[in-house]
Amino acid sequence: MASTVSNSNLAVRLDPYLAICQYDLRGLWQSRLIRLWLAVAVVLTLLIMLSNWEQMPDAPLIAVILIPYLVFPWPFVVIILSVTPVSDARTDTLADGILSRPVTRHGYLLAIWAARLIAVLGVYLVGTVPAIAMLTLAQRPAPQDYVTLYGIITSLFVVGLVLSLIVSLGFLAGTLLRKPLLAVVVLVFVWYPVNLVLSAFSLEEFSPISLSRAIPIQLQMKLFRFE
Repeated sequence: MASTVSNSNLAVRLDPYLAICQYDLRGLWQSRLIRLWLAVAVVLTLLIMLSNWEQMPDAPLIAVILIPYLVFPWPFVVIILSVTPVSDARTDTLADGILSRPVTRHGYLLAIWAARLIAVLGVYLVGTVPAIAMLTLAQRPAPQDYVTLYGIITSLFVVGLVLSLIVSLGFLAGTLLRKPLLAVVVLVFVWYPVNLVLSAFSLEEFSPISLSRAIPIQLQMKLFRFE
């Protein structure tokens, strides 16, 4: 009984933050940028698949599909989506409009960050998972290799982790600087040079550029095998 009451109280406390997250997700989906990104990402993935359908084995082709999310151009789009200054006026307006109880600023920021993270990972998964499933299940005339279910899942997870880091850095920069253009410039001039330095030292754990080179090997790590 006490556990049920505790869970009910937790749900009541979380309701305002879930409402903020849903509200921001609706706003993100209505934006032209995220719809355009989704459309271009799907088209680019299809073009990569069709142009290499008969030449590239599964592992290198899947890696080519994932590389735009690690290196360029999609990290730049993620930075733009993540960099949004959060003002006190917006907090008050949102609270008055859809909430019945006050929320903390930290909770509000966390809900907005979660909405951006869900939007970015949603576009990423929609743009890659169907294509990867098609590649691994289709009988293609390309040279045969193999990829494993474990390799696919871990590769998707690693790329998603990098995108989550970019979202977090972008949101932090936007919140602290309060100027989206300045935050974008700062992140671009910090993110890419740092990646080049890390790649030069072959630090796959930290550099998306090095990770992109390691993905074909990661995809072939043996656990479950597609014949």
